[in-house]
Amino acid sequence: MKNPIKLDFDKSGHQAEINRLYEFGKTLTNIKNLIKELTKDEVSEFNLESINQWAKEHYNFINVKAIYQLNNLDVKYNYVKDFLLNNSTEKIKLFNINSKGIYEPCKELLEDTKLRFTTYVKPELVGQYRNLVKLDNALKSVNKMLLRSLLVDNKTNIFIDLKRFKMIQNSFRNRNRI
Repeated sequence: MKNPIKLDFDKSGHQAEINRLYEFGKTLTNIKNLIKELTKDEVSEFNLESINQWAKEHYNFINVKAIYQLNNLDVKYNYVKDFLLNNSTEKIKLFNINSKGIYEPCKELLEDTKLRFTTYVKPELVGQYRNLVKLDNALKSVNKMLLRSLLVDNKTNIFIDLKRFKMIQNSFRNRNRI
């Protein structure tokens, strides 16, 4: 659809999601700093295998858990490990480092988030929606009392009974005289 018709935008849901994304970026920044601390600034990628491989080579010992326990870094290592195991590299790639060195969601992720919280008219209903907008505008320009007098709502149909207009116009004219 070329120019979709926007029906609704969930502003509070969108803002909550944006806040969540920026919090994730802060966590990502913290994880990056912990990775550098754990590997003495030698590993900067979000890759558990690289961290483990560095530890094995640097300390010349194959038990990574023991290495970090002996260096009193096991809590930090476990935090990084849990984070990396629970977050895909694809998700992490959706964040970029800003000028302050903090990870934040990329432009495409922010645009996608905005789209997810926006409701559009379905393509198959665009014609019907446009007709309803025209009808709404026309109804707004009609006297509400006259409209209520002519509006008929039965179990199968809603319509304006113009046959009643002749009868109603006389009483309507008399009621509105001063």
